[in-house]
Amino acid sequence: MRAHPQNHGSVLGFTFAWQFDSSTVAADPGGYSFRFNNAVLANVTHIYITDSDRLGNDNTAFLAQCAAGFVIVRDVYNESKYVIYEITGVVDNGAYIDFTVTHIYTGGSLAMTAGWNYSFTFNLTA
Repeated sequence: MRAHPQNHGSVLGFTFAWQFDSSTVAADPGGYSFRFNNAVLANVTHIYITDSDRLGNDNTAFLAQCAAGFVIVRDVYNESKYVIYEITGVVDNGAYIDFTVTHIYTGGSLAMTAGWNYSFTFNLTA
């Protein structure tokens, strides 16, 4: 695992990057990708993330332990655009992880674009 603490403004956590897949199907999003179960950010209740990040690192061990805390999803080219979710559960489905989440806040008019890269900063509470 190559997660490194990084400071994004006033947020400290473990940061990785994945590419957005616009499908909302509960399934493996495929190589280096993630997807939401809803196209409306405020209505997302699940995030599906493939085990390997954009750098090809297998993050299974880290992701599978993220059962409680927060995740901030940011546009990698404009970090003022982001969405925050509270993580309330996690299921390891083999090639991908299914996070159960609750929407907390969307900032900076974040628009999700298929094929675009987004960073994930995990702040764990358990």
